[in-house]
Amino acid sequence: MKYPANRSISIPSTISLILMACSLFPLSGQVKVIPSYTSERSVVNLNEGWKFHQGGTEFAYNRKIVDDTWAVTDLPHTWNSVDPFDDKDGYFRGIGWYRKEIIIPDTLQGKRFHLRFEGANQVADVYVNGMFAGRHQGGYTAFAMDITRFLSTGEEPNLLAVSVSNAHDPFIPPLSVGFALYGGIYRDVELVITEPLHFSMSDKGSSGIYLFTSDVSNQSASLSSRIVICNNFYHQVDAELTIAVRDQNGMVIATQNSSIRVGPEVTEVISTEPLVIEQPMLWSPEHPYLYTVDYVISTADVSLDRLDFPLGIRTIALQPDGGFYLNGKRVFLKGTNRHQDFKGKGSALSNEDHVKDLVNIRKMGSNFVRLAHYPQDPAVLRACDSLGLLVWEEIPLVNYIMPDTRFYENSMEMLQEMIRQHFNHPSVVMWGSMNEIFLWGNNAQRMSVQFDPEYTELVRQLAVNLDSTIRTEDPSRLTAMAIHGSRDYEKYGLTGISDVLGLNIYSGWYSGEFSHFSGTIRKSLMRFPGQAILVSEYGAGSDPYLNAVHPERFDFSVQYQQEFNESYLAQIESLDQLTGVAIWNQFDFSQPWTGGSIPHLNQKGMVSWDRNPKDVYYLYKANWSKEPFIHIASREWQLRTGTRNKKDVLAEQPLKIYTNCTDAELFVNGRTMGSKKPDLTGKALWMVDLEEGINEITAQAISENEKFSDKIEIAVVSLLADLRKMESQDVDIAVNCGSNAQYYKGYDVAWLPDKPFTRGSYGYTGGDRKMLQKDIALTNTDDPALYFQYLEAPESYRFDLPDGNYMVECWVAEPDMRSENRVFEIIPGNAPPIQVITRSRNPLSVEGNIIRLKVGASNGNGITIKFRPVDGLPLLSAIRVRAVPGKQPVT
Repeated sequence: MKYPANRSISIPSTISLILMACSLFPLSGQVKVIPSYTSERSVVNLNEGWKFHQGGTEFAYNRKIVDDTWAVTDLPHTWNSVDPFDDKDGYFRGIGWYRKEIIIPDTLQGKRFHLRFEGANQVADVYVNGMFAGRHQGGYTAFAMDITRFLSTGEEPNLLAVSVSNAHDPFIPPLSVGFALYGGIYRDVELVITEPLHFSMSDKGSSGIYLFTSDVSNQSASLSSRIVICNNFYHQVDAELTIAVRDQNGMVIATQNSSIRVGPEVTEVISTEPLVIEQPMLWSPEHPYLYTVDYVISTADVSLDRLDFPLGIRTIALQPDGGFYLNGKRVFLKGTNRHQDFKGKGSALSNEDHVKDLVNIRKMGSNFVRLAHYPQDPAVLRACDSLGLLVWEEIPLVNYIMPDTRFYENSMEMLQEMIRQHFNHPSVVMWGSMNEIFLWGNNAQRMSVQFDPEYTELVRQLAVNLDSTIRTEDPSRLTAMAIHGSRDYEKYGLTGISDVLGLNIYSGWYSGEFSHFSGTIRKSLMRFPGQAILVSEYGAGSDPYLNAVHPERFDFSVQYQQEFNESYLAQIESLDQLTGVAIWNQFDFSQPWTGGSIPHLNQKGMVSWDRNPKDVYYLYKANWSKEPFIHIASREWQLRTGTRNKKDVLAEQPLKIYTNCTDAELFVNGRTMGSKKPDLTGKALWMVDLEEGINEITAQAISENEKFSDKIEIAVVSLLADLRKMESQDVDIAVNCGSNAQYYKGYDVAWLPDKPFTRGSYGYTGGDRKMLQKDIALTNTDDPALYFQYLEAPESYRFDLPDGNYMVECWVAEPDMRSENRVFEIIPGNAPPIQVITRSRNPLSVEGNIIRLKVGASNGNGITIKFRPVDGLPLLSAIRVRAVPGKQPVT
């Protein structure tokens, strides 16, 4: 039956009606029976048992559409958990349909029903029983819809149907991103049931209640509130509003009662008088004390609606010295950035997943996190409140804008939604408006210099309007903007807009050297006096399968990432006027349009995509955490290869520890390597000899008379100094050509770093070491790292091997866009040449190929693979030589 939208009927709940409904409509995984209740609000989770269909389907909101073949899925859900990372260019960006049935018992007649989504990316059209209930644009904020008038009570199920699209829309930010735009209902969905008089759910998806603290000191603090109340009755209502503040023990320490009058069918905003809290416990990262504030609307002693919020009492301010002050004390913001996706899950994380991420960040010693580049799950903000993490949260204006009124309106809507929905979280200290907005131009292409003054002025105006909106919506917090290393921001007037200017700096990664970092900061402090400068991004990528004794820029070795961050931390110590820093990134994350040694992945994380801490994580723990520990920074390099010296050991191998203790001692196979005092970044380094086979490595440190230790095993599989002394049948030598890094992925062979040829060994003659362009992805291979760096125009590759028969693999990938195919010859020993043709690659990817040759070594000459150009220079990405059974050498 249908019922009037604005009548309140009090009927006792009956379990029998629910049981009857279940028997009439057998539950097949998608029907949800909504439980009855008598008063206040009820929140029913609707995550389980949705029907899902990927792709557009006509009239999918209609009950007559048969969905028997649709998949059954639980929320959170995304359809992009896998396809951004396969060998195909791009990933699915289009429409997905979700359907679910719910049964509303007659006992709930007269209630109001609100369907609330914590996030659906990025356009969601909601239908109830075939009727259009509303649309939401923007993939990273919550939205709620009053669906009361569309519902039926009784035994008949109600059909919820949601069309979600993550297709590119020129009027919805973000337009260009360095992360996957996952589609789907990837956060929780709830049905919120209220009385007709209730705290509003229509104020930009917020709770309708906003907490303000003022006059904060150790002696007292004042709490006031702005409350939005909705009355769906046809008549005026006189009610009582009760506010109660409870401490962490649940004891009420302050209360306030007031009479309110709300007119018929209106939404009204009420501002309360200040409520004084005596001797408050102030919220801080060291002591994240949270009170609870209860808000209750009641009539005639009957409670109609109730909400409660965490309350963290604290003050924030910026001072001319660039310092961020919390509760009157300067706090250096030691932080990181966080993207929300996870290997195998995409963006569809559970609340528990989100909380674990924030615990990981806090355990590293961070007191600050930038939620990049979009508002994140409510569970994230709740975790930051309880863990004591200060937050910069921002909207997804990334790289460029569309100069159109619709884009401006959507940007403004996102900003207001973010602020109002997360207003009551004490962890949030700054709201961000845009990131690297001049990285691209309005032609949707990356550019080093902006050339359109009309476009840049429109960007400036939008930046000013967004910043002004933040100040209007929430004058108690700071405004922030992040920029990259372009003078256009200063030239076109963007740098002076926000309170905090975030600098994204990658000196020593994309270009330049480590040491340029501090110089860039000092120049910025001089150019922008009076503005707080925060390093909002810095980082270098790493691959756990690549390790190097002599790391190089952009080689993706674990050691280069460590040296990058060690250098930055040391420089940060000398920058007194810096407000804070945020590492890019805490976790590896999806980046569909990038290459590197692991395509489609941004590898700059302190933690891997599947949430295993890298060794560099402990560098920051050594600098930022007070918990004593010691860590041997070789968890990502536990198999080492190379050439043994005359003493039959792998000599001069680096072993590094990170610790926040004052002294550290290292032991190799039970022998002490001596004690060292870690440097100012908590690092101590030993160069040691490692034996063939298993080496036991132990590190010890003492802090306040307590001993701390760490222990790992390192396996060594190395070559003889003179390959001619090998047994031919034992030969299996693989080389990562063009790279100084060893590559080992855990299976049959470790790939040696490349080197020029020396007598008795292996190596190349002639040629140049190169690497692929960073945005080109490798396909058709499980080992993309072996193709990322390569030799161009080698004359030959030589192995001084004993006489015998060998199989040689030459790994090749075409790095260039060419009008004609590349043609060159490989000449194995004295055999006829083999012609190699590499096809011109497509704009987005490179295909890996392996050429296999049989080669014989005779008369003590080893084997030589020669390369000869025909139409284009020869290439060699990797080479492997394996013994082939047989007595007679191949000629």
